[in-house]
Amino acid sequence: MRRKQRAQEERTTQANGVRWVWAAVFVIALAVGVMAGLAIAAEIFKWQGYWKSAAQPYATVLTGLAALGAASLAFHNGHRQRSAEQLRWESDQRERRAEADRLHIRETTRELRSRFTTATEQLANPSPTIRRSGVYAIAALADDWYSNGNLPEARVCFDVLTGYLKEPNENFDEEAR
Repeated sequence: MRRKQRAQEERTTQANGVRWVWAAVFVIALAVGVMAGLAIAAEIFKWQGYWKSAAQPYATVLTGLAALGAASLAFHNGHRQRSAEQLRWESDQRERRAEADRLHIRETTRELRSRFTTATEQLANPSPTIRRSGVYAIAALADDWYSNGNLPEARVCFDVLTGYLKEPNENFDEEAR
């Protein structure tokens, strides 16, 4: 959703930039047309001294139009460059987020596997209290694997628990109960 919104904003901004460039081209063409019309009228109607008085304003207007044209081109090129830089920046951010996510998943997996090792060691302990803690630890670990979306690892935890329950306990003492 956010990417679509950003793309729409980018198209709108680009369209506005193109409109400004075309507006500048129109103004330049209009000014040149008016100046050409006045020059033609001066020749046709033989206006005496027209070029003496109009040369400086013509030069000023033409210089202004050249500046407007250069500014329009600079605006258009700057806009294209900013758009390209924005796209590169967004791509870099996506890559950084993806790398951070991969590192987080790797660290989470490492931590969960370490907890699995500790819990299975508790299941092998001769003390019933520690073994009971190991059962709870394996159950909590299965829940964590499941919440992380790794169902096969959660099944491994359940397999360990069912295997633990199926094995006879050689240390069980009926009288110590």
